Amino acid sequence: MKRFRQKETMKNLITILALSGLMTSCTAQQNSGDGFVINGNWTGGNDGDTVFCVTMTQMGAMPTDTAYIKGGKFKMTVKENAAALKTIVALKNGGAASAAEVIVTPKGSVNVELHASSNEMGKVSGNKDNDIWQAARRKEMQISQDAQSLLRVVNDTTLDLVTRFQAKQKIDSIASVIATNYYSAVIDNMPSPVCGLIVRYFHDDFTPGQMDEIVAQMSKKMPDDPVYKALTAQRNADQETAVGKPYKEIAMVDLKGNMKRLSEVVKANKLTMIDFWASWCAPCRAEMPNVKKIYAAYHPKGLEIYGVSLDENMVSWQNAITQMQLPWIQVSDLEGWGSAGAQAYNIKAIPATILIDGNGTIIGKNLRGQELAKKVAEILDK
Repeated sequence: MKRFRQKETMKNLITILALSGLMTSCTAQQNSGDGFVINGNWTGGNDGDTVFCVTMTQMGAMPTDTAYIKGGKFKMTVKENAAALKTIVALKNGGAASAAEVIVTPKGSVNVELHASSNEMGKVSGNKDNDIWQAARRKEMQISQDAQSLLRVVNDTTLDLVTRFQAKQKIDSIASVIATNYYSAVIDNMPSPVCGLIVRYFHDDFTPGQMDEIVAQMSKKMPDDPVYKALTAQRNADQETAVGKPYKEIAMVDLKGNMKRLSEVVKANKLTMIDFWASWCAPCRAEMPNVKKIYAAYHPKGLEIYGVSLDENMVSWQNAITQMQLPWIQVSDLEGWGSAGAQAYNIKAIPATILIDGNGTIIGKNLRGQELAKKVAEILDK
């Protein structure tokens, strides 16, 4: 599992909101009409105190809806096209007061009782989807209670390697149990929009077998769910560029403004590697020394690299290539994740690699480090 989800303390959440500058940009409003109704109770608040409905994004905390306390109560209507995880945040005199996690769906309602303490999450009730989420979250917290102490052991360089390795093994075991907890929540509660939401958050943590079963069950019980549709579309796209399939053509512009076709590179070399990367991607840059070493050793033997940047800024792209002294072919359409190359190969994360042999057949995907070096050597050291 990539991370252990922790209850966000109100102090931390408000800090995020303040740093993002979004609190002052959120216009107070009361939605009306169709939507998901949040009926709140906060006896610790005074008339006029503010309650935000917050979405956590990669860019930080984004307040989307606002309500005010009146007589210890508040009400807001949130509009979403699909199930979404929100955090209800109450402020008192500009400071943290309480919070609660809420699953919002296109229609429905939920009751939220906020606590006076900023260290205790509020109570959510009166909604089946939220009951499913809260039950899974509580179980996760029970399972992961030892994770933080184990992480400290793993990161403590004063301890011997055996002790740290054993702690890492325990963390991996905990992560596996947490993933199974969420898998069971999905399988046991279909059909429910929260099942799709859980899959969206945790699909990377599920085993291939678990994902196969989830997709099979969703196809029968909730085929119209947007997460299921996205999953099947992604799986179909992955199959089109799976190992053993013919490569897909890419035609993009290089640093000199010339169109460079992937097919030209494939025909001219024994082995071609498409390297999806970006100047802003730290893991990509960390992997570049390994790629450069492989290129130096095997370019004379027939290896060529077709670097596809997911940058949006020309200067950043050019500067990164210069700084890292990347000698192979570089192309981009400066469309970021909308890159034609990324779309053709269904790239959802970078760095990502595609290995293509001289016959135009995909023979490897998403190899890095020693695995990449071993595969290249296997082909070109014959």
